[in-house]
Amino acid sequence: MQNTWICNKYISNWGLHESIREIIQNQSDGLSEKYLNNFEAEPLDNKYEFDFKLTNETKKIVGGIRYEEKKEKLTIWNEGKLETGDLLLGGTKHLSNNKLLKGRFGEGMKLAALALIRNDKIFKIITGGEEWKFEMKIDQRFEKDREKQKCLFWRSEKCESQDYQGKVTVVIRNITLDEWKKEIDNYLWLTQSKKILIQAKDDKNKIIGEILFGPSFADKIYVKDIFVMDTKEPYRTYFGFNTDLDLDRDRNCTPNQAQRNQKTSQIIAYLLNNWKSLYGVLNDEYEKYLDILPEKIFDLLSRNEQVTYYLHSYIKKEGADLLWAEWRGKIPNQDMQPATSDVAIKIKKFILDNQLPEDFYVYTCNVSWLQYNNLIKSSYYETITDRFEKIKKGTSVIAINENDDKILEKIKIQMDKFVPGFKKEVLVVWYEKGDRRICRHL
Repeated sequence: MQNTWICNKYISNWGLHESIREIIQNQSDGLSEKYLNNFEAEPLDNKYEFDFKLTNETKKIVGGIRYEEKKEKLTIWNEGKLETGDLLLGGTKHLSNNKLLKGRFGEGMKLAALALIRNDKIFKIITGGEEWKFEMKIDQRFEKDREKQKCLFWRSEKCESQDYQGKVTVVIRNITLDEWKKEIDNYLWLTQSKKILIQAKDDKNKIIGEILFGPSFADKIYVKDIFVMDTKEPYRTYFGFNTDLDLDRDRNCTPNQAQRNQKTSQIIAYLLNNWKSLYGVLNDEYEKYLDILPEKIFDLLSRNEQVTYYLHSYIKKEGADLLWAEWRGKIPNQDMQPATSDVAIKIKKFILDNQLPEDFYVYTCNVSWLQYNNLIKSSYYETITDRFEKIKKGTSVIAINENDDKILEKIKIQMDKFVPGFKKEVLVVWYEKGDRRICRHL
């Protein structure tokens, strides 16, 4: 047997999940490298075994996953071949330069072998007419703190069975059916959970990711179709995201939080900005989730939730108008404008400086700063300076009660300072009477 030079204490936090993730990822990368993305997983009747078939007219099977319950044996294979150089850390040729591939570091299969053997699983690879077997052994040449070090060893034996020709086959023993079933939902191309997703694009029609609806995917972040982390602490985000993000070395989180929040914000903005047009192309089941989307996003904004942190950078008038409608449904005064504490200070100063009545500009600070930054993108938002200029020009629409002439008289007196001879008759007002909204010139 030959030493792989990997100590058994390496990546001590890795277990079955991390190991299977690397093997499943390698299978997908092997097929992507050979067939681009022109293949798909087809579940067998039992829902935990799969064939991978080309999407062209041949429907050729180019990979598969099988499980034998009595033997507790999981077999994963795809067309291709490994070389002994692939056992070296960093020896994989493509690493992270191919955007189609999910792997990055060229070490996943080696570390999967280490973690599986350490967790009492039997692991082997069959490829190129050889069978590679792995086990943990003490290497007398290495000592640390008077303790001989255990390392991962491997050996190669001839395998002449035609069943394995032209394939890379991975076999894991001592894995229960429940352990395998638990892993399936971590891969979007394998999951049998009800999956409702909408693809999002940027202004150049480039795909930036997907939003995932349904209880099985709420709060989850997937990177290149593989589950990485969840976002439910301390609040729920109602749906999941699948996109291309930088990962930490163990692929268990997205360390660049700003990058993650930008991507999720972009995806959300796309859905809000294109909310009406999406109704024309999605079926009723999708529309059910679109119906509640503005409400859920407004709730996330109320908590300054991270997944919406950069939404204001990408949202357009159409999307902001949806959020405005959500906000308006929660306030009694329909002439009210949103504000934050610092904006409120500026408003009060403007009113005092121009000796305007307090009710010249009705506003509320009962919004989060994220809500405010998105609401001001709406076509309905009006700043105090905008309102002031419109009144000076006699083009403003003022919301008042039917008999509130005292307010109009105050406005006229104040406006005389800026527009000599200003007449309240140039103002346009509207008011509600019963279930009717009346608009008239004075």
